[in-house]
Amino acid sequence: MGEDENTVVISGCYWYENLVGTVDLIARTITFAPGQTFATYYTFAVATGENDPIVATFKELGTIHFIDWSAWYGGSTYVDEAESTLVKQ
Repeated sequence: MGEDENTVVISGCYWYENLVGTVDLIARTITFAPGQTFATYYTFAVATGENDPIVATFKELGTIHFIDWSAWYGGSTYVDEAESTLVKQ
């Protein structure tokens, strides 16, 4: 969990970095602000631009679905338009 009931921290995915998102329980979304770094060098952002947030969806059972995310470095994508589903274990 995060700092409060509207924040979630996903730990240990994508090269063991923490990703912090803001939860909207009504819309069932988690918004990850742009500029979060993972794997030391890459910026986690949506495919449309490295300064655009990622909005993931989630289900009650703990499944989080990311669509159209990218790993940015120096203005270029190294992972482009990826789709991932995380399942709570």
